[in-house]
Amino acid sequence: MRRGIVLYRKREFLLMLPGVMGFFLFYVLPFLMTCVFVFIRSPFDSTFVGFQNLGRTLQNGYFQMALRHTAVFTLLSVSLTLALTLALTFMLYNCPFPFHSPFVLPVLLPTVAVAMVWNVLFGRDSTLSGLGLPPQSALYVLFVWKNTGLHVIFLLSALAQLPKELMEAASIDGAGMCSRFRHIVLPHLLPTLFFCCVYAIMCSFRIFRESYLLYGTYPHESLFMVQHYIHNQFAKLRYPEVASAGFLYAIPVILLVALIFRLQSNWQEANQA
Repeated sequence: MRRGIVLYRKREFLLMLPGVMGFFLFYVLPFLMTCVFVFIRSPFDSTFVGFQNLGRTLQNGYFQMALRHTAVFTLLSVSLTLALTLALTFMLYNCPFPFHSPFVLPVLLPTVAVAMVWNVLFGRDSTLSGLGLPPQSALYVLFVWKNTGLHVIFLLSALAQLPKELMEAASIDGAGMCSRFRHIVLPHLLPTLFFCCVYAIMCSFRIFRESYLLYGTYPHESLFMVQHYIHNQFAKLRYPEVASAGFLYAIPVILLVALIFRLQSNWQEANQA
């Protein structure tokens, strides 16, 4: 029996090994190399300079502006996406017709083709641009449109595990739609909602591809984010600035994700108690 358990664990380890090696090679190792470049003069001069690169980046006005715009974009886009996701999920859960498949299309469509269509709709000479909309509205709408459908699929999958007898009993007892959603559906969805929140935050940090296709390397000032700053510094071969910006960009992201997981853990402990 014990020998069988050991063989089973070895097989699990061998199955996980390619994924772990790929994660270390393409994620952990580049991040460690970035941390090394932060504290040296350049990749060709390994002189230790301490926090000089970090201080220069923090004092850069363009980096401060990019960091502020990135934080605002993440906060607003993730909040709008999750709010719309909850509304569509509850609407589709009570809908008798299967209308779930079209929500996957934004994820399947090529980003370049989507950006071309978006440029026609929200470009400088388009009809919507004459309405006086701010330049960043196209990017917000694109992010919400592209990510809401996938999150709806996640939440609908979680709702499929909700016992219908519980909803029927609450309806018989006189609970309204809003009351059922608040006291039954929402607590059941919270673990999946935490996952959607983390995933949406990660997607908001990867918006550079869409922004680059729509507005180029130097977009409007309100759309200049940390990714643009890193890209422009890399194009000028300023590797210490690139490493410092990436380091200063990664630390808040890691802390934010850790905070979300901590809140989820506290909620689960309180729910079990």
